[in-house]
Amino acid sequence: MGLKLPAASAERLLREDPRVVPFQPLGRPPMRAWVQINLPAPADYLAYRSVFTESVRFVLEQQGLQNEENA
Repeated sequence: MGLKLPAASAERLLREDPRVVPFQPLGRPPMRAWVQINLPAPADYLAYRSVFTESVRFVLEQQGLQNEENA
């Protein structure tokens, strides 16, 4: 699962969580502020709900789509 995050959040996850690695689609160089979460079972991703929420909000903000109704 690849996610775009604020740079500080991506760096923290990469440093602290061994299940998180740099996102490298199709073997390309790592993408800045993107991470990949590798878990064995789909249900394990529930523990990362806050990371998914942060990612969605970050991308919406970057696209100018985040407003108080979506927050």
